[in-house]
Amino acid sequence: MSYKLNTKITPANVKSLPELSSPARLAKIAKLKKKYPSANKNKRAGALTVVSRKLADFIAQKSQNLSPQKFAKFLKTKILPSLPNRAWSACKDAQGRKTGEYKIVRAAWHASFAKLAKYCADFDNITFANCPYELFAAKGNSKLSFYSWSTLPGFSCPGAGDCLQFCYSYKAWRYPAALCRQIFNTLLLRLKPEIVAAGFAAIPQGKTVRLYVDGDIAEQAQLGFWQTLCESRKDLAVYGYSKSWGLFLSHANQGGAFAANYVLNLSSGSKYGLDIAAQLSELKKTNGKPLVRGIFAAVKIDQTGIPKGAERYNLPLYHQRVRAAIKTEYGHPGFSCPGDCNKCGTNTHLCGNEKAQNVIIAIGIH
Repeated sequence: MSYKLNTKITPANVKSLPELSSPARLAKIAKLKKKYPSANKNKRAGALTVVSRKLADFIAQKSQNLSPQKFAKFLKTKILPSLPNRAWSACKDAQGRKTGEYKIVRAAWHASFAKLAKYCADFDNITFANCPYELFAAKGNSKLSFYSWSTLPGFSCPGAGDCLQFCYSYKAWRYPAALCRQIFNTLLLRLKPEIVAAGFAAIPQGKTVRLYVDGDIAEQAQLGFWQTLCESRKDLAVYGYSKSWGLFLSHANQGGAFAANYVLNLSSGSKYGLDIAAQLSELKKTNGKPLVRGIFAAVKIDQTGIPKGAERYNLPLYHQRVRAAIKTEYGHPGFSCPGDCNKCGTNTHLCGNEKAQNVIIAIGIH
């Protein structure tokens, strides 16, 4: 049976609905899932997973090793034919309430990769005006209400060390739009930085910008690029986290300047030691103030009795354990991140606040 988009189906049919893909496509899907199996410990969730972390990592690697046009061909010939192209979704009314009916929709991963392939194939003609993805997310996510920039985690992190074992950015790969946007941003920054510059220039006056929710500064030229952009927009408050500590030292040693409106948090898990962190703490911005605000750490805590996800931030026990871990690891008290950048108890978030100089801010590894 052929299932057309937006075909309505009843609740009873949903439970007994056969696979929406053709037998030939199902065979390709099975082959891809066998080669790149899901590591999800939940057997049911793992069985439903088509694009596993392992497969997403392979696709991300291809995006960095191939030209955009060849990467588009790879997606079209090797990936899209092996993904479900139809799925079902609950129907909603004008108020967003579920109606009890269902409809056939285009499968999210297939739709997202098809869009990415289309624009990578036409990469030479991409401009800021026709860019398919929002370059600087205006609202970030539920925990981040600022403008933000992201690239591929791991692939753009030359200073990464132990953090690769617990990096939260990979969790975003559960969502196809996040992975595709990270891939496209990484390609733009490397091959068409003028488009990124145009996006930065278009941010409204007086806003706060977080550079790198996911990913990191990949090379010294990128560091200089961002500092120049920050200097060109003195009205913006820009902050970020980085493990690329060696790039900052090299930039300073070669006479590079750091914009007065940029605040750096030294992210833990870097391959560099505290001796390098101490050197970075001596660096000054063009206004004479310290470049580094302080350390943002991921600390090991006892997870017993602590819920996963955002719920943990509502539990006093979680914050008690984080503060205890900070004192054990760093020798003095620190601040447990509330999980929401707007709930630090001040008029602004601490990570971008120069008044929080040398305060260790931490989250528990989960």
